Amino acid sequence: MFTCVVKYEEFNEEHPSGINATDPYAHIKEIWVKGTAGEYGDIAEYVVPPSEIVITSETNQPISEGTQTL
Repeated sequence: MFTCVVKYEEFNEEHPSGINATDPYAHIKEIWVKGTAGEYGDIAEYVVPPSEIVITSETNQPISEGTQTL
């Protein structure tokens, strides 16, 4: 898998995307083939996220109670 930013012709903005070889969509498969062939440049080596970034069930999350209208 690799991540990239894709700008599709039909959208007016860029979209962060995770690309992998087993995705069922033809356009993602095309990006995979071209990307792994180097057509879009080099793919950086995987970097393990720093150990300081640990998400656990104890992570403080906002708590809401009662009925809320957005």
